[in-house]
Amino acid sequence: MNVFRVSLVLVLLAFAPLSHAQQAPSDASAVLSAAMNHVKGLSSVSVDIVMRQHMQMQGRDSRAELTASLVLRGTSDLYAHVKNPSSEAEFYANANKQMIHLVSEKQYAEKPSTRQGLIALMGGGIINMGALWMGKFLEADPSLMAMATATEDKGLEQPGGEGTPKQRHILITTAKFDADVWLADGAAPLMQRFVLDFSKGFSKTPGGGKATVEFTFANWQPGVSVTDDRFVFTPPEGVTLFDLKAAAEEQKDPLVGKPAPALTLDLMDGGTLDLASHKGKNVVILDFFATWCRPCRMSMPTVVEVAKRYADKGVVLYAVNSGEEPALIKSFLSDAGITIAVAIDKSRRAASDYQASSIPRMAIIGKDGVVYAAHRGVGPNFAEELTAEIEGALAGKSPETGK
Repeated sequence: MNVFRVSLVLVLLAFAPLSHAQQAPSDASAVLSAAMNHVKGLSSVSVDIVMRQHMQMQGRDSRAELTASLVLRGTSDLYAHVKNPSSEAEFYANANKQMIHLVSEKQYAEKPSTRQGLIALMGGGIINMGALWMGKFLEADPSLMAMATATEDKGLEQPGGEGTPKQRHILITTAKFDADVWLADGAAPLMQRFVLDFSKGFSKTPGGGKATVEFTFANWQPGVSVTDDRFVFTPPEGVTLFDLKAAAEEQKDPLVGKPAPALTLDLMDGGTLDLASHKGKNVVILDFFATWCRPCRMSMPTVVEVAKRYADKGVVLYAVNSGEEPALIKSFLSDAGITIAVAIDKSRRAASDYQASSIPRMAIIGKDGVVYAAHRGVGPNFAEELTAEIEGALAGKSPETGK
């Protein structure tokens, strides 16, 4: 399937050697804010971008690359052409419509959104975080600075070595990632490169890991001349409408909106998980896992942390394991620094009923006993998505509509 159709996911990264600062640092927040406002204040601008993602985990190394050309005009107009070796897409935005053209699949879709929202769709998975960050920068969104716990101006550097242009290096620290930003020196502080490092999210994962995204910018053209038709999509012959609503229905988990399958399991440390006993009282999170599952090691600390924030509101969390030895499970939890109630699914009946053929697999069950949300795997927005799902279930919102 064309990567752009689902989420435009890619993988990549490459660092150039950096020389150290050659000029006294300034107020980092002010420098970055000025750079954001400079781009936002341009009447029009175009730029070429290379997006790379690099992931290392359990001895495996994966990389890939995505390229894009982007044109912005005024406050609402956008054209972007995005491609990787196997597929490509175009994004159009103006004051009236926002469209996505899946070039490789000869399909298009109307995607009601903001210009910033469309920019965020230029990548999925971890690269989506880079696209989100870039959108905030280009639109001078103040939330970009609000997420920072610290900023530091590292001064002027020459990433390309002696004789190359100097760039201002800004370091931004947030709770979830660190961002290194390089800006052109002078009156036009245009972005040259940024790297988002998510490796701190692997700190509790045995063996650790690395996840970084790099965006490199070239050929900035402020005040570029562009006509209105650049921002309007007219379907070429043979290109058909892609039904986003139908596609969303296809991807909806089959458990969502249905009564949760009955569940009674022994707890590893004594007692019983009886799902029926929670009906009318608790929102229940079931997290299916195994000790050999690396993504489980990545996601479970986040699940525990988020669930703990809602414990006083009636949220209960159980990890469900399909019959591994208690000593192995306890070692897994100890290594990961996790305290959680573990239910033992010896017969694997629960795994079957909850369709946990791949893990991590999670189901969030409302107080009415209906599955509010269910999904597999873990993504870069996992904590935010889990938080929203818990709040939706607590509020008694419909699992079908979220209202």
